[in-house]
Amino acid sequence: MNGANIEISTLKAENMKIWNELNAMQQRLKMNELDIVGIPERKKGNVVEIMKNVSTKLNFPSVENSIDNCYRLHLASKDDKPQPIIVSFKNKLLRN
Repeated sequence: MNGANIEISTLKAENMKIWNELNAMQQRLKMNELDIVGIPERKKGNVVEIMKNVSTKLNFPSVENSIDNCYRLHLASKDDKPQPIIVSFKNKLLRN
């Protein structure tokens, strides 16, 4: 039984290490992301076009070359608030 307990403890430690590494990787990925809230949704709303308009109003040139990905997050919501837009920039400096 002692050998099994040691193996279980080893597996638990390895599992915790993997979870910590995964969490760190997810945090690094989110460092390049910007959440934009309050932009109304339209049935045929193109998120890239919305970002072009927002960047023009903020005097941020060539947003298309700076964005890695952008999408509207679809969360279960009981109110009529527009869903946030998630923008992933190619690097953290562009996000700031």
